[in-house]
Amino acid sequence: MITIIISLAALIISALTWLAQRNFSKKYKKATNVIICNSIKLALYDIDLLIYKVNHVQDQSFDSYQLTFQIHSLEDNLKLIENIKVDQLPKNDTLNYQTYRKDLVDAIYKINSDIEKFKIQIKSYQRKDKNQIGSARRYWKGAILNSCLIVRSQLLRDREYIEKQESIFDEKYANQLASMDSEAEVIAKNVDYNGLKYVNHD
Repeated sequence: MITIIISLAALIISALTWLAQRNFSKKYKKATNVIICNSIKLALYDIDLLIYKVNHVQDQSFDSYQLTFQIHSLEDNLKLIENIKVDQLPKNDTLNYQTYRKDLVDAIYKINSDIEKFKIQIKSYQRKDKNQIGSARRYWKGAILNSCLIVRSQLLRDREYIEKQESIFDEKYANQLASMDSEAEVIAKNVDYNGLKYVNHD
């Protein structure tokens, strides 16, 4: 009798633990989706500000320092997203989180890369040929605006898939991955692996 009672108690405790874990996962999933949606909203705000600044500033006044505040804000946004504990997410939501984080990293890199190249080119022309500064400003103003519009479009798609509870990766990258994977397989079949070796870059 005592053995049966102990077994029943263990079963009840196990069931309660499972229910508690299940409820925690549901709440954590909901909270994570809210955080991601808020992150996208803040990122879009910063990108819209960048677009506004780039589009409205006069060519002769355009410089990289006017854009750095929004880049820092996007980087702070990324730090917040990186604090999410992936191991506490339901399995189906882990890929969505990782894909969005990748897209945000890519967005920051793309815009920041253009800004850094713009900065370097202006410094170069200030030393060598100041007559080229005006045309460089016009070129990079267009290039940075284009990058902002591209990443804005990507983040809007991420928000749409999150809100619809669809897979960001499947909708945006699955076909691309399949195509690249097929190409890699073709290349791999024509490679002599006996002749391959790691290259020492030291």
